[in-house]
Amino acid sequence: TAEAAGLEVHPTVLEGRPSEQVLELARRTGADLIAAGSHGRGFFTRLLTGSTSTALLRAAPCAVLVVPPQAAVGEEAGFAPELGMALVP
Repeated sequence: TAEAAGLEVHPTVLEGRPSEQVLELARRTGADLIAAGSHGRGFFTRLLTGSTSTALLRAAPCAVLVVPPQAAVGEEAGFAPELGMALVP
């Protein structure tokens, strides 16, 4: 678990635009890392709807880890949702 690894975990529910709320929380708490999943949508969909992960990457006050969807990683690489990461050989 995260606690066993010496990490502090604080589940939080936010309301509003996801990127704005996550960025504000990161600033307020002095976060070291923002981890976010990606939908893997194409260029034109992002152009029309925006992208939370792109907004986080551009404006975050700390490091950002964006995890692609399982299909984008590839079957041979695997995916470990319990770890929140893709396993790429």
